[in-house]
Amino acid sequence: MSLFESKLIINLDNLCEIEEKLKFCEKLNIKNIILEPLDDINIIKNKIKQRIKEITPINIYYRICIKPKNLKDFKNKIKLYHNCSEIICVESSNLDVQIHAARDSRVDIISFTNLDLLKSLSKGIISLVNQNNSFIEFTLAPIMSENISYQSKTIRHLFRSITKVINSKSNYIISGGFSETYNFRNPRALVSICHTILGIPFPEAKKAFNQNVIKLINRAKSRQSEEIYEEGVRIIKGG
Repeated sequence: MSLFESKLIINLDNLCEIEEKLKFCEKLNIKNIILEPLDDINIIKNKIKQRIKEITPINIYYRICIKPKNLKDFKNKIKLYHNCSEIICVESSNLDVQIHAARDSRVDIISFTNLDLLKSLSKGIISLVNQNNSFIEFTLAPIMSENISYQSKTIRHLFRSITKVINSKSNYIISGGFSETYNFRNPRALVSICHTILGIPFPEAKKAFNQNVIKLINRAKSRQSEEIYEEGVRIIKGG
């Protein structure tokens, strides 16, 4: 089963830069990528998706990351994403935002992409994510920091946080999430980093880059299916 890079940030207004990043990913033999626009726009136009599809053989999926400042901001922004086919991610250290996002069926991922966010992850949020069958995301980009102290703290917090999530049986994914092109890595290398540096059991690390990501993609797609009433419940139409 092919592995995924689940967070590659792009500027939708700069197709040349997108092409450059994707061509570099092709050289790394990355087969599946989830693209995330810089801005939390409420829709990614099909015209742009088609143009991106034409420039690469990589399997491309999309996610939108909302970064609300407070609970009011979250409630205003999430209204735009009813029945959205893209993966919806929320990134915030605000506890009220995390709680409401974890309970909202429109939210697929609560993301913990840096040290400050990792420090805010609680057992309560993990439990709510588990109840809603949504996902927690971790990224490896912070461990590439040249600040040795920051890097060391991030590795410790990543290990503790990922271990908590694994033990809770909650859904999770791990992304590269690198902003600099030359920091990009094939997901196979990232699996090895998770295993050797973070001490994550190899089967668990691999799941975070393949089966779990596929489950996440299917979760987002199911929102557009008229046959899906709610998570795990499908409407059967009579003949």
